Amino acid sequence: MAMPVDSTAQEFVRLKFCPDCGYRLEGLATDGRCPECGAQYTSQDIVLYGWKERVDKVSMIFGLGTSVCGAVGLIIGGVIIMMAPGSDQIGWLIVIIGIIVLGTTIWRWYRINEAIGESAGPWQLRLVPRGYALRYGPGTAKLTDWGPKMTVRFESSIDGFCAIHIAHELNVASWKLSLSAVPVEKARIFVQADLENLKPVIERVAMWLGSRARRPNYRQIVIQSKLEHFGAK
Repeated sequence: MAMPVDSTAQEFVRLKFCPDCGYRLEGLATDGRCPECGAQYTSQDIVLYGWKERVDKVSMIFGLGTSVCGAVGLIIGGVIIMMAPGSDQIGWLIVIIGIIVLGTTIWRWYRINEAIGESAGPWQLRLVPRGYALRYGPGTAKLTDWGPKMTVRFESSIDGFCAIHIAHELNVASWKLSLSAVPVEKARIFVQADLENLKPVIERVAMWLGSRARRPNYRQIVIQSKLEHFGAK
């Protein structure tokens, strides 16, 4: 049964810019080609803009700062231990662990800062009848086809954001372990919208996935509400 969709929600998902070049499409036909780059678009295409990460910066800085202090403490402690007679190997081991922790922390800082910094947006999630794609900024995107073992989760929060997760089922089997459905997240975006605005998205994605479901009534759409914040800008 289709969900009732109001005009505000329809306007929210209406394609206003060409996802390939950013050309304004308002006032043009709902189906056609972009006059600027020639990319084809239809009224069924949905392009959502948002962030790949939503992180509380205060908590992030505190956590990374604690990791840096711990790593530096390990390195200094290892050097001090190395000065003691017969403790070279233990000292080197502690220093190496400290360097690994420090390197991992620096890498995490770079990745998180890239995700929430000024260069992080707008990320775009393209949802079309054939499949989906996630990329940074305008440009040609390689679509991943909708499959029979895919789940899309819409998770709203009280701070006005909705996280959209797209996961594929991974078959895992070995002589000790046999799991037929291990979800692996392939795409995620945080959109500044609520579930009311996203009703047309949920409805269309459910239809596209439903036509490829591996069995009738297979639950491929999950809707969740969380009474918490995803994080501050």
